[in-house]
Amino acid sequence: EDIMAENENITYDFTYNIKNISAADIIITEMVAGEFSLCHDTLNNRGDAARIFIIHPQKGPIIKNPLPNCIKGSVFIYEKDLLINIKKIIAKALDVNSIKTTDESASCSLRRCLDCQCKSVTAIQLKILYATSIGLNTSDIAKKLSMNYKTVFSHKRNVMNKFNLANKQELQKFANLFARKRSES
Repeated sequence: EDIMAENENITYDFTYNIKNISAADIIITEMVAGEFSLCHDTLNNRGDAARIFIIHPQKGPIIKNPLPNCIKGSVFIYEKDLLINIKKIIAKALDVNSIKTTDESASCSLRRCLDCQCKSVTAIQLKILYATSIGLNTSDIAKKLSMNYKTVFSHKRNVMNKFNLANKQELQKFANLFARKRSES
């Protein structure tokens, strides 16, 4: 049985922005490891009843506490899960009886940001992430920033711990995300 009926009046937007997110009933987005710990201010403009589905690469349980207010209540879907399991997860989340309304779904985006638990990086960690995204290794980053390579390594390790990144590949994808966001702003 399909999750959505074929005859429903459904429109799809494959990118979301401040204008179209407020009209969305269902938001499906993909995030790299650690990204769900960051602020997603565009999602603050969604309607109170909108359901967010986050497709992610981390196998096993997602540390859901604390999550930023903008994605609290989201449904996490492991990207390599079986299609039958994904359909069950989505169907359960879309079941009207299972949707809970809480104070977390305050309609004012400002209230959503109050007491938010989103994580951030320091200025030096941001520089190291950017250098990582352009392919510099720890020694090269240390030389460019006039630091000891152990200090650079320590900053990388701190970012990995803060955002629950398991390995260098996840750190690289996370660094690429920061570089992409930096170029968009």
